Amino acid sequence: QFVCRRASFQIVQLFLDNKKKWQIDVNAQDENGWSPLHIACFSNNVLVVNQLLNLGLNVTLRTNTNDHILHLAAINKDPKVTQAVFESKQLMNIDKNVTNDFGATVFHCAALNQHSPKPLAYLLKNATKLNLKVNQLNNFHQSVFHYACGYGIENILKFLIQNAKKYAIDLNARNIRGSTPFHFACFNGRLQTVKILLKNSKKHNIDVSSKDNNGMDGQDFAEQEGHNDIVNLIKNWKQ
Repeated sequence: QFVCRRASFQIVQLFLDNKKKWQIDVNAQDENGWSPLHIACFSNNVLVVNQLLNLGLNVTLRTNTNDHILHLAAINKDPKVTQAVFESKQLMNIDKNVTNDFGATVFHCAALNQHSPKPLAYLLKNATKLNLKVNQLNNFHQSVFHYACGYGIENILKFLIQNAKKYAIDLNARNIRGSTPFHFACFNGRLQTVKILLKNSKKHNIDVSSKDNNGMDGQDFAEQEGHNDIVNLIKNWKQ
């Protein structure tokens, strides 16, 4: 597993060539349920990922939180890895709308990619071909845009806003408590995210004024959590 995390194609091949001699279980899972293929999809390059896929490793294994290799490939910094996994013949009969224990889809995971929006761009561009549901919500009725706003990853946020109309992304989805992505940004203290949402609210029809099921708006959430910089920002924007 350590080898599959960082090692080169040649080193991984050395281990694979000697798996019987060294008694290596290529599908062994660690204490978190991660197999070598999970690890490679998350952090290695496309050569190693293809190398493992072509070897016939088990592509159905899940981690302890029920993450599939598809989830982890969506977080890899290299969109070539994302593409290799999603278009692999080994995964031809696997539903690409897999969810983990939180109900998160591959889009939710891609929205957490701190390296690049390119894996997310690949998934959106190929959503029809891969039969992916762009606006599928997790167990708490949170959308991909909820994730982007809640975690405040700016390049992902800007990409989703700019491509919302093209890919029919709901920028105002509500979770089970009636909270919008804007509420999430305010609650979590994402100052730059709130700035971006306010700036783009009119042009992209982002709801920054509505209240949740308990009658709280974005400013209320910011005040509740002590995010005074966001409170002042919203007050100034309203004037």
